[in-house]
Amino acid sequence: MKNTEYVFWYANDYDVNNLDHLIEYCNIKPIPEQKPIFFSSSKVDKTKNNIFFIRAEVLGVGLEELLDYKDEIKWCDDNGITVVYDNSWESIFLCIPKNNIQEIKNIIPKKFKIFCNFEEIDIQNSNGEVAHLKYFLKYVINVMFFPMYLGYKMESLFDDAWNVINPSKNIKRKYLFSLLCGEIRKPHRALTLAGLMAEDLLANSFYTTFLRKHGDEFQSTNSLYPSDTWIFEEKHQYFKYAKYLKDNYDKIMVNKLFDTDAINLEIDNNVLDNTDLDFRIPIQMHESYFNIVMETFAWHQFCFFTEKTFKPMIAEKPFIICGTLYQNQYLKSLGFEIFPEIFDYSFEKIPVNYIEGFLEGFVAEIKRVSELPLSVFDQPSVLAKIKHNKELITQLGSKENTRNKLNEILS
Repeated sequence: MKNTEYVFWYANDYDVNNLDHLIEYCNIKPIPEQKPIFFSSSKVDKTKNNIFFIRAEVLGVGLEELLDYKDEIKWCDDNGITVVYDNSWESIFLCIPKNNIQEIKNIIPKKFKIFCNFEEIDIQNSNGEVAHLKYFLKYVINVMFFPMYLGYKMESLFDDAWNVINPSKNIKRKYLFSLLCGEIRKPHRALTLAGLMAEDLLANSFYTTFLRKHGDEFQSTNSLYPSDTWIFEEKHQYFKYAKYLKDNYDKIMVNKLFDTDAINLEIDNNVLDNTDLDFRIPIQMHESYFNIVMETFAWHQFCFFTEKTFKPMIAEKPFIICGTLYQNQYLKSLGFEIFPEIFDYSFEKIPVNYIEGFLEGFVAEIKRVSELPLSVFDQPSVLAKIKHNKELITQLGSKENTRNKLNEILS
């Protein structure tokens, strides 16, 4: 049986700061030796736990990056080294290559593992057929749940210099909801915001957006942020609020960041610019009755939870997610609570296209909720659930849990 000493191997282009953070966060003792791979000149002590780290560098590329490391992976497999692909920022559904699954299968050893912040779920493919994720994974890899992304973010989310975590218990709620929208050019966000604006639902809310600067180089490498011409695509013309979006495009596509006197903030020696200011828990979230989570991906893509979902949990607020199909329901399988006492989630199951069904249904649901008495947000069951969610998200993102998971996976 191997001892508890680790050797962390990495490729020459790997950011070793990621390993330093992992070692510090998990308090790994004794501190692992870190080695770049030089193949024939590298000597492996097989009495230790040898792990080779690959990290996803580009969102949406994911597993295709593995082909760049096939020589390193083969060398690791020959020398009994466990390969770990840190995929914690990725969506598996987006990353599975269409044409080279067999090639990837051939270079991945049996000990191959992934760090990620999700488990398994049914997904809907482009033909409308529902397929279990394992259908894809049996050709590729075995996924093990590892909340590295969550653990990393929890440090920032609980930083009082950066976020409002424990406001006064007597804080006055003056907004119906808060909505930290993020990059507004993503179609599902712009369409939803257009619907909320058209129905005058933003008048009594606090919402933010940010707008990335576009150019030829940016556009060619960032398909998640399409050019402005997407609103003229035929599939968007049947959206109930399509005309409103076109007529009010300049009003919707604007930077609306947090109000703050600080131009730059420094957290842990990292200077955060104005765009980064949109990634925090503001006092306005506490001043709202509920939070709308605008997640990263839409429609049939894999459920991908980010800090946007974690923030209302930490702020102890009921919330509803606008993202992929069944994303609210999927949270329950991870042990969290959702709020059927307030929200009707049937918009997630409407068997029509995403734009006409899901997004229009989501806007209609927010409109329905806006007409409810405010007492629904203070029901005993709601208060119990928000307390449970905060306790669970705190436990999952704790150093102890992250360290235990790491030991479990790498043992």
